[in-house]
Parts: sequence; structure tokens; C-alpha cells
Amino acid sequence: MTSEVTAKDMPGLVVDETAVSPGSSPLLIPQVAANESEEQPRITQIRRIGSVSSAAPSSQETHQRNVTGSEYVPRQSSSSDVEKKKIYWRSPASMIACFFIGIFVALGHHLYYTSLKADLVGNEDEQQRKLRYGTTFAFVTQVSLVGSVGFAYSQWLWKTLRTTRVSVQCLDSAFSADTQLISMFNPEMWWKIKLGSLLALLAWCLQLPSLITPATLGVIPGTQAINTTAEVPRLLISTNDTGQYSRFEYSAPLLPDTVEGLNNTNNFFVGPRTIISRLSSATATTGQILPIHPQFTNMSYSLQFFGPTVKCGAANSTQAAIIDRLLRLKMAYPVDNFTEQTSAYFGFVPNEYIMSGGEVTDIETVNDISNIRMQQPANTSSNQLWTTYQRYFWNASGVRYTEVQHTVCRLFNASYDVNFDFRAGNQTISKNQELKTLNEIEYPQDNPFTLTNYAAHSYSAFMWVLTDQLVGSMGFWIDNTTNRKFSSISTPIEHNSLLGSVDLDPFFDYNDALYRQNATTLNKTMSDQRVEDKALAKNKTLNALIEELSFNVTISFMSSTLLSPLVNTTVLRTTTVNVYSYKHKSLFLAYGLAILTTLIANILGIIAYLDNGSAHDRNFSAILGATREAQLKELFSDDDHGILPVPKLTKRALLKFRNMDDGGWSFRRTDVEMGEERSWRILMQRRTSVVPRHGAWRKKFVFWRVVGEKYG
Repeated sequence: MTSEVTAKDMPGLVVDETAVSPGSSPLLIPQVAANESEEQPRITQIRRIGSVSSAAPSSQETHQRNVTGSEYVPRQSSSSDVEKKKIYWRSPASMIACFFIGIFVALGHHLYYTSLKADLVGNEDEQQRKLRYGTTFAFVTQVSLVGSVGFAYSQWLWKTLRTTRVSVQCLDSAFSADTQLISMFNPEMWWKIKLGSLLALLAWCLQLPSLITPATLGVIPGTQAINTTAEVPRLLISTNDTGQYSRFEYSAPLLPDTVEGLNNTNNFFVGPRTIISRLSSATATTGQILPIHPQFTNMSYSLQFFGPTVKCGAANSTQAAIIDRLLRLKMAYPVDNFTEQTSAYFGFVPNEYIMSGGEVTDIETVNDISNIRMQQPANTSSNQLWTTYQRYFWNASGVRYTEVQHTVCRLFNASYDVNFDFRAGNQTISKNQELKTLNEIEYPQDNPFTLTNYAAHSYSAFMWVLTDQLVGSMGFWIDNTTNRKFSSISTPIEHNSLLGSVDLDPFFDYNDALYRQNATTLNKTMSDQRVEDKALAKNKTLNALIEELSFNVTISFMSSTLLSPLVNTTVLRTTTVNVYSYKHKSLFLAYGLAILTTLIANILGIIAYLDNGSAHDRNFSAILGATREAQLKELFSDDDHGILPVPKLTKRALLKFRNMDDGGWSFRRTDVEMGEERSWRILMQRRTSVVPRHGAWRKKFVFWRVVGEKYG
């Protein structure tokens, strides 16, 4: 809305015959040059919004500086000036290009760190070089994404300024919000340029991924595996070499005038050497393979060799009958004044006479075969172990009952394929495949006319020390005088890991019930010692435990280099090294959020481009082109142009980016009423929400003081 004004309506303002350039302020009257043209536009009306309408010459000339720059020269408007401006393609293209550059560099960062994962960490210089590369990737990604958001922020800022009037102080903060952190604390900017302020905040947040992503590459302890040659012990028991078999067994010459190593080809087997007795006892007690000492702390290898093994199975009816007959004979003979009433376990090594079905009637023979053997020439023994015991079973109704078992264990030659793995003092020994059982080893029958099979002697010595851990009996006895019952363990099993076998549970259950009033084997509570024994036996049967013991004893012989000479073999040696680790999830999360926010900013930027119909930036040339309104020079005095501090009144002035009367866009003041100087001064003194009202507390204090004096 416009209104005609005259000189009398505006006191102090002379407009008669005064030439005013387009967009200049009528408050500061420009001096008219003597040589100015008569055809300059003159003031015809003044609008309340502060613009001055002028009557332009019919020629529609525009002003242009001449070559010397000292004066303006008119030029005719070309047809291209009035054509609709198009969006300068380089600005949105740069925004999108920065976005995709950030994506590709982030992907390159991921691929680079992936290539380093599990690699050996080199020297200090190499570590620093790789970390610098990672930091460079992060920096380039950050610069690209921040630059893309910067383009979007510029477009949205100019879009907002077209519709919102803001103070000069708010403009200062808005034009530097994404580069100066202190500008983000302007409340007017957050209130009037909400979405633009959020974009500036996102630009600051995009600095964070460059701090997170380089740290996703770390250093952790790792292992390096190298194939090398090392000396390892390998069991050598199946040999007739004089220097080796004599380490397992003890033999005596059958013929007089025999010299060892010269003509001792005929010897008879006497018994095992003490070294294998000691190793087998230690293995049976611990229930584990004895420690083998490797050449390197961390190494693994596989060995194939021949060695003894024991296989156990159910006895046939003939053997079961012989076992029961010998057990009854044993129980029929009292010891001192005590008689065995119930047997829970009975194990013995049968001789050739018993195995052939011969009937034994004397208790001395039973005691001999069921006790630890004494070293002596005996061609009538065997490499077998016969046992009987009771095992729990459950019927269809869930009722538990015991059943007598008969077992026969035999000695065999077997092919071993074993893997040895050593890690920081811990050894893990496992079978690459199940043992391949070959031939059964019979007890040696030595005579002066047949060459001695020393390998059979060594295998028999192994079976000897193994059965020494298993012979004997467990049962319940009664005092014939007092009729008191008690349990008795007369077997080396009480010293080894087989004591916790499930096949011996009936013995311990009945033994516990003996000393509880009104107790049965069903309501007993297992003692803490029994719990430990069963944990060592791992809830296995006697058959399984005997076969496991034979394997453990065989491998334990490798703890002695006397029984297992060192041989060269290929081993996989592992050493502890530092390797790179890469936490890809942290990198994906950091870059993913950064790319997502940048994508949202790009969408807003495209919307701003389309809405503005042009491209903007915040360069000096853009600010220069947006401040063509002559009225803006009133905001500064002649002495404070471009220097700090900015005057407070200037900071409070309200501006808006809008169309000019002669075409184009410029910031224009919206806090001045052009028609009245008094109202302009009042508006200039008005505080905005940005500047605090200093001294307001004084007015409140004076008010309450006056009120107090009046009523107090």
C-alpha cells in the first residue's frame, strides 16, 4: 500500500527538485552533483515499508561505471538481463560430488583396514605410517561430508532469509554457524532459522567420526604359525634292538656263559623295569597323561608309531564260570577270623592252566593270581585280566537293581596316529583316528632253542604294570566272633582314578548304608570324597577306564627320552606376536550415521535450490551483491566500517532479504518507518531477543523501593 506525501507532510525533508538514486534513503539527502543529468528520476511517492518509488526515464537506462571507475555511464538493458535466472549447476553438483566423495573415501577406509586385519604389526615407523593413512581417510571423509552439508546449509539459510526478518547480530551468527562454534549459541538464530541451525549443528557433529574411525584399528596379541623341524620323543617299544627293549623289560639268560650284547640270544622274561612301573603308577593315580616336554613352548605335530593297547569285552560262558568258581573258592577261605560275605570286585591275571579249563582247588593259587606279581621267570602266566563286579540297571518300572558282570581284557599291538598340541605349558593329546588294532600279544614262552622275541617281552612288561593297578578285590566281610560287618578294599584301584567308576557304585552305596540307621542304598547321600572320585573317573565304566588307562600309560612313556628316543619331524610352531585388529562395526556405525545425516542435508539443500530458483553461497561477493540497498550504509558511521566491535544499534537492526524496487534482491531494513523520523529512532532503540535488556533490574528495584516507601 502506498501513499502520496508532500513536503509539508514530512517536516525537515526537502524533496523539491531533488534527485534520489534508486534504493537510497530519503533520510540522508544526497548531494546533487552539478553535472548530473536533468533526466534523473525524482521522488514521486514514499511507501510505508521504506522503499522509495522513483520515476525512471523512458530510456530504461541502468548505471555502469566507466573504465576509470570515477563515474557512472549509462548502458542499455539487454534482453538476457530480464530472462529468468537458472540455478548455477556447479553449486548443487559440488554438493552432491562432496557427498559421494565422502562415501567412496569411507568405503576405502573400510577396505584398507580390512586388508590390515590379522597382519603382523611391524616396527614403530610402520605402525605410525598405517595409522596416518587411516587418519587421512577419516579426515578426507569428514571434509567431504562437512562440505556437502555446508552447501545445503547455505541454500537453506538464504531460503529462510527471504521470508524471515532477523537482526544483524543473528546474521553474523548464521553466516558463520558451521565454522565458528560460538555462533551456535545465538538464541535468535535457533528461534528464527530453526532448520538451518540444525544443519549447522549437523556439520559440527560430522567432526566426530574422524575421531572414532581411526581408533577402530587396534593391536592385539596373536599367534604366528611356522612349519619347522624339531626333535620330538617317539615311543620305541616294538623293537628287538638290545639297547631299547632292555629299557622296558628285564630278562635273564637261559644258557650259561652268556654275555649281553654278544651271545644273549636266548633269554627268559622276568618282569618289567622299574621305570615303566613308576610311570604307569603315576598315570593311573592322576588319571591323565604325564607331561611331555616339547622343544618349543607352543607347537603341534602328529606322530605315527606302534604300541601296546588293551581291549576289554564280556567274558564268554566258560570264562564266566571259571571266574565265579575262583571267587567262591576265595570267599570260602576265611582270613584270620573274618569271612568275606559279598564281593563287589574281583580281578586277577589267569595262568595258562586256568585258561585251559584246569580246576583250581587251593587258595594259594587264587591269592597268587589276584595279587601284584613278583618278578620271577614264569612261562605259565598270561597277558589277560579277568574281572567280575556288579553294575546297576533299571527295569521298566524304574526300579534299580544290580547285575553281576564278567569281563576279559587282552593285550594287542596297535598302530597309533596321535596329535600333540602344546600351548603355554598346557598339552592336549588326541587321536587323529581310532587305534588300528593289529595282532594279539601272547605271553612269551621262552626256551633255549628259540630266539627270544624281545618286542613281546616289552609288550608283556607293559601289560604286567597295567594289571598291577587292577588286580585284587573289594567286598564286605563279617567278624565271625561278633558278627559285625565291614567293608574291605584289597586292590591298588584304591590308589588310582578307576576308583570312581560307576561299576563300583554298588560297593560304596552298600558301605554307606551299613553305618546309617534304617538306611538303604536308595536313600544314601554321596560323600564329598566319592564326588571327587567320580569326577576323576568322569562317570565311565571299568571297561572304558581300563582301555583309557592303557592309552594314557602308552603315551606317558613319551615323557621319558629313554623309552622314547628323539626323532626329527615337522612341527607347526606358533609364536605370540602383535597383530592388527579391526572393529568394523564401530566404523560402519560412525560413517553410517554421518552419511545418513549428510543425505538428509542434501535433500534439504535440493529443496532449497528449487525453492530459491537460484544458487547462493556465503562468499564476500555474495554478501556484496546482497547489500546493494543504499539505506544499509546508515547502520555504520564513517569511522567504524569493517572494524570491531560492531555498534550495538547496528546489531539490533532488523533486516530481510527481499526484492528491490529496481529489480534484484538485497537485504533491506524492516525496523524503519520511512514516513516519520521519530518512529525510526524509536525502532532503532528497540531491543531484540538477542540482546539482553541491560538496566531492566534497576527499574524493578526503583519500582519496589517506591512502593515500599509509600506503603511501608
